[in-house]
Amino acid sequence: MNEINILGMFYFFIVYFLKRLNYYLGLISALLSVVFFFLKGVEVYVGAYAVLSSALIIIFSDKNDKNKKDKISEALEEKAKLEKVLNELKKETEVLLNYDKKNQNIYSIFNILSQAVDLSSLKSIEKYLNESLGAKTSLYIKSEEGFLPIYGFKFEDFGVKEVKEKDGKTVIPVSDGEVYCYFIIDSVDPKIKSEATDIIFEISPLIKRIYLFNKIDSLSLKDGLTGLYRRGIFNEKIDEEIVRARNFKHTLGLMMIDIDHFKHINDTYGHQAGDEILKGVARVIRSCVYETDFVARYGGEEFVVIMPRAERDGSFRKANFIRESVEKEKFKIGLVDIRVTISIGISYYPQDALNKSELIEKADKALYMAKESGRNRVVDYGNI
Repeated sequence: MNEINILGMFYFFIVYFLKRLNYYLGLISALLSVVFFFLKGVEVYVGAYAVLSSALIIIFSDKNDKNKKDKISEALEEKAKLEKVLNELKKETEVLLNYDKKNQNIYSIFNILSQAVDLSSLKSIEKYLNESLGAKTSLYIKSEEGFLPIYGFKFEDFGVKEVKEKDGKTVIPVSDGEVYCYFIIDSVDPKIKSEATDIIFEISPLIKRIYLFNKIDSLSLKDGLTGLYRRGIFNEKIDEEIVRARNFKHTLGLMMIDIDHFKHINDTYGHQAGDEILKGVARVIRSCVYETDFVARYGGEEFVVIMPRAERDGSFRKANFIRESVEKEKFKIGLVDIRVTISIGISYYPQDALNKSELIEKADKALYMAKESGRNRVVDYGNI
C-alpha cells in the first residue's frame, strides 16, 4: 500500500479537522477527495472509503451542528423567558416591599399621633409621611398667634379652604367647620396628591385631638382676652428662671409695662374699647420680644416680660423699641383710631435683687418712677 492509499484511509481526519475550523474548508476538502483520489489512481475501495467517510463526516457534522444550534437557540429562548419571569418577580417584589414600607410608615404615623399630646410631637411624623408619599411635606397648626409652623418649608397662604394646587405645591386644609390644620405637599403629581389626601383624611381625627388638647391646655394657662400667660404661670416661670440664673451665673431681666391713662380710655370710649386696646398692646409686645422671652398679663392693664440672659443695654433698647412700637400703633375702635402710650420699668437679678419678690418690687418701683417722671418712657432701676 503506497502513501496515497494510506492518506486515503485517514483522509476523513483531515476533513473533520478542517470542518471544525471552518464549514467551507471541510466541504471543499471533502469534494477534493472525490477528484484527488480517483485521479491519482488509488485503489477503488480506498478512494470510495475516503469519499464515503468524508461525506459521512460532513452529513453527521452538519446534523450535529444543527442539533447544537437548536439546543443553543432553545437555551437562549428559555433564558429569555426565565429573565422575563425574574424581572416580573422583581417588579412584584418591589411593589410588595414599597407597599409594606408604606404600611410601616403609616403605622408609625398612627402610633406617634395616638400617643402625642403636644404640638411639638407632630414633628416626628415628618420623616414617615415624606417617605410614604415620596415628597416633602409641611405642617401648620392653628394657634392664637395664627397658624404655627410645626415642620417643613415656609407657607403663608392660609385662606385656602379646599385642596388646591399652588406654586407647584398641593395645599390640603384640614377642617371641622373651620380650618385648624394645613398640610402642604411639595408636589402636584396626581398619584401623590391622591395618596396624601387619603392618608391625611385617615389621620385627621388624631391631629384634631392633639389640636383640641393644646387649645384647652392653652386656655387654662393663658389669659382669655390677650392670649398671654396668666399671672400664676408667670410666678412659676420667674421662680424657675431665677434658679437657672443662679445655677448658670447669668443675668435675669424683668420688664413691667403699664398702659398710660388706661382708666381715661375706659371712661371715654367704654370697656369694650379698653379690651381692644389690651389685646392690641399685648400683640405689639409679643411681636417685639425674642422667642426666649416670656410675656404675661400681670393684671389689669399691666404686663410683664421675663428676659433670660439679659444684658442691661440690650434690654433697655428692647424696652424702648416696645414703647415706640405701641406709640406708633393705631388701635381702631369702631370708626375711631386711638393712640396710646406705655411706661416701662426694668430690674435685674442679681444686680438689683436676689429673689423673686425683690425683683418684682424693684421693677415696679422703676415703673412708678417712669410714670411720675412724665409717662411714655423707660426707667432702669439701676439708674434710680
